[in-house]
Amino acid sequence: MEELFHQLMLLGLSDNEARSYATLLRFGPLTGYEVAKRSGIARGNVYACLGRLLEKQVIVRSSEDRFLALPLSQFVALQQERFSLAAKQAQHTLHRLQESHEEAQVVSITDAQALLERCRMVIQEADRPLFLAAFPSELEALAPALQQAQQRRLPIEAISFGIPPATWPEATKHFAADDIRAAQQGGSCCWPHGLTGSLAFSPKMEHTVQASGHGIAIWQVLLGSM
Repeated sequence: MEELFHQLMLLGLSDNEARSYATLLRFGPLTGYEVAKRSGIARGNVYACLGRLLEKQVIVRSSEDRFLALPLSQFVALQQERFSLAAKQAQHTLHRLQESHEEAQVVSITDAQALLERCRMVIQEADRPLFLAAFPSELEALAPALQQAQQRRLPIEAISFGIPPATWPEATKHFAADDIRAAQQGGSCCWPHGLTGSLAFSPKMEHTVQASGHGIAIWQVLLGSM
């Protein structure tokens, strides 16, 4: 019986629920007192347990105040249907949350190579317009991933804190790139890396961005949306 209890628990029943249901499966219609006696569940707990099984439609109550178990095959089919529906609802909810992007998602990475690898992953997995702001050397390192995204016909907006590299000349040079370079003493010695951001727009932001032009103007839209 213990093995059956464990298997029923894997199907979503608590320990006492599994014991009550298994007892009814084995011995047929029983009163609450008989279920408690045969299952070893305290009488003070057995009726609450049977009540939960009634709510879950795992058992039925007869006019003689006896409890009858739903056949195991029907119970399994019922649980499969419930699990399938719950999985679909969870997937739908997750998809809706991912689409909403109500809060800005920020990832803090201190290692330069780890950051570049993370950005490559974002670019490779993106299925919406991309926005990127980085120093020329970093744009050059990300150029292969950007080119692949471009082949997938993803709109890409890139800002370069310096003259855009030959591997990604489409980038827009930031108007304050020289000042940023000077503030960092001519390179990325003050920051461990210069890459500012790599992200995929949500559908809600995408419409706004498409209506806002290109390059620096998108920064204003992006910051204003956070």
